[in-house]
Amino acid sequence: MAHLFVSYSRRDETWVDELVALLTDRGIPVWIDRSDMLASAPWRREAEEGIDAADLVLVCASDFSRASGACAWERSIAENQGKQILEIEVGAHLPSAAPRLADTYEQTRREEEWRTELRVRSRNWDATGRRRHGLAGAREQRLMRKQHPIGPVGRPEALAYLAASRRRTVRRRFISAGSVFTVVAALVSYLVTSSIQSDWARSNAAQAANYDASNWQIRSAAAHPYNSLATAATLGFDEAAVRSFAIEAAMEHPVPDDAFSVPAHSLRFRHSPVAATVVVTDADGTSWVRQSAQRSVRTALRLDRPGPATHPDDGSLSVATGPGPAQLTVRRHGRLLRILTATERPTAYRLSPDQRWLAVAGATGVDVIDVDRGTIRTRLAGVQSVRDVAWSADGSRLWGTAGTHVVSWLVRHGTLLVNRPGESYQAMLPAADQDFAWLIERSGTLSLIRLADGAAVRTLRLGGTILSAAADARGRVAVLTGSGGDLRVVNLASGRSRTLKVPCTAGEAALTADATTAYVPCLLGDVEVVSTASARVMRVLAVPDNAAASVAVVPSMGRVLVGGYDGDIYTYDDRRHAHLLHTLACGPIVDRIAMTPDGRTLLPVGDGTGSIGCTREMVTHGGHAQWHAVIDAIPDSVLARAAAYDPTGAEFAIGYSDGTLTLHPQNMSPREVLTELQGPVTGMLVAPASRSGSQAQLYVATRGGMVERLELCPSCLSNAAMARRAHAMVERGVAFGLAHWLPDESGPTATK
Repeated sequence: MAHLFVSYSRRDETWVDELVALLTDRGIPVWIDRSDMLASAPWRREAEEGIDAADLVLVCASDFSRASGACAWERSIAENQGKQILEIEVGAHLPSAAPRLADTYEQTRREEEWRTELRVRSRNWDATGRRRHGLAGAREQRLMRKQHPIGPVGRPEALAYLAASRRRTVRRRFISAGSVFTVVAALVSYLVTSSIQSDWARSNAAQAANYDASNWQIRSAAAHPYNSLATAATLGFDEAAVRSFAIEAAMEHPVPDDAFSVPAHSLRFRHSPVAATVVVTDADGTSWVRQSAQRSVRTALRLDRPGPATHPDDGSLSVATGPGPAQLTVRRHGRLLRILTATERPTAYRLSPDQRWLAVAGATGVDVIDVDRGTIRTRLAGVQSVRDVAWSADGSRLWGTAGTHVVSWLVRHGTLLVNRPGESYQAMLPAADQDFAWLIERSGTLSLIRLADGAAVRTLRLGGTILSAAADARGRVAVLTGSGGDLRVVNLASGRSRTLKVPCTAGEAALTADATTAYVPCLLGDVEVVSTASARVMRVLAVPDNAAASVAVVPSMGRVLVGGYDGDIYTYDDRRHAHLLHTLACGPIVDRIAMTPDGRTLLPVGDGTGSIGCTREMVTHGGHAQWHAVIDAIPDSVLARAAAYDPTGAEFAIGYSDGTLTLHPQNMSPREVLTELQGPVTGMLVAPASRSGSQAQLYVATRGGMVERLELCPSCLSNAAMARRAHAMVERGVAFGLAHWLPDESGPTATK
């Protein structure tokens, strides 16, 4: 909702409160922070969103506000966003000032209404995965384009929102115009094909039976996890996609990989988070202990002197049940943050140590909820009637009690190197030394981190806002794009930078292998070719229909690829002429183009990635390019922010705006889906194997302030390998006493 944003110093609070009361009485919607929070990162995020949705920013000026860092930050954000700013001196006569302010706001609201509407809608559309719901109609597009500048202050997500809305309008008109033709064609098709339909039915009978079995497997995976895993364990005899889907469904809901029993019921954790020992207490007050790392031990020892219970709660968030039966209310410093909805009525809940995640136990499993997004990211299965939950100290595991069992799930598969909830990382770039990498913060800071432990060893503070960043493969030069058409060329060795202006909203650049040239896409425009030595535009690559969205350079040959706003991918010859390489069927925005080091395989990702027809991988054999469909439907997001290949091209990863990461083998399936990251995935960096026998490492950065390291394992992503994993999971469940084998004519099964 549009409003008036009020920037003020808390020392002027009395006068500001009187002004706000007078404006509110006149029907003016006001955004003002009345809490006692410091200028923390969560507060800054909320304030930036408040400014973003404002028609007018009112600065209450005084000596206090002029000395306030928070007020200066709010003003800089408003200026960067092109907001109209109005100043009023604190102490002014309110009865006469309030009417003038109200009139000014109403006039500004009429002038800015659709520009603000576009900013808010595009931001929400971008944050929720760029789904088609919420796009603008034809009339709304005209009004938005009239007020929104397509130039230096045009925001990428706003441009993408308008482009997506236009594509939907065109599709709807096409569908309406072709509906009569479709009916006639369907009738003719029926008459022609009815004679051979019975032959098709007979030839596809066996395949249909396979799909029916797989669909049953997928539907029953959540309700009967061990049964599904036991079935998946029998499906590794070939690499058919239909069996891949069934295996993926069976492994979607993690089951415990550690458990021990206690001769008592009604168990509660005595200490949370869990550190070196797991201590539980029964209803009679008797405590039991086991070392948390002793995973081969299946029983606990009685603890005679357990000491006082510890459940520290020193964070800014608090959680309570309600208002609905399966809902929980989350507050930050006592102020309502959001209401979360779990799968079922909670029996226990616990925030993670970093307060990013909320574990909610119920009668049939445990939800792991992303507190920032408010969505269920993982459903843990394998036990019922979970009574209590506790996180491990590092947040990589979740413990639960159920009956006489204490169980543990692995909820993080990688190694968390950086965990700063207040930061926003825009990219992760290679460094000159392969043991390090550059982490690019939105706030204008470049940090050189050690890949072994994530420790920062050098910092470059350039200031301003960084929207995207790119570097050459050897980490010598970086090109940063900012607001207002700013482009900075940074020598990463010396730290020196030079700035130039480009006449557009610039997207992520791509550099040649020798780092002498950068190709910078002007969103909904052409491609600027920049010399990194002189920081000047040398020439322009014309893009058909002025529809540049992304650019990539093939390292081995210097060939330039450009992704467009309508699913087009262009390549350029030596004379700088564009040639259409491919058009993706559903016309998505191509935000990134990932490729193998030799350039023989490439993957365009962006809006619509994972949906049928929207994503294709190009593989070149013998000089001939073949395009293969990639199906990677994600529950919460179809917007991919990043993608990368392992050095051999045998595995690739796609990162989505909801934090989901998917890993694929060369033949596309089976995939592995990881939901342990918070915030949009914005950067990926692949480090080659450091020694013989080791695997390449994937480093992933998110806009939520996380950097995680994962080991790439192409051989692990096959039906045979994942069937073996499923079998091992069932065997562990049997050993834990959570499942048991049953004889069956169709093969082994398991049940809780």
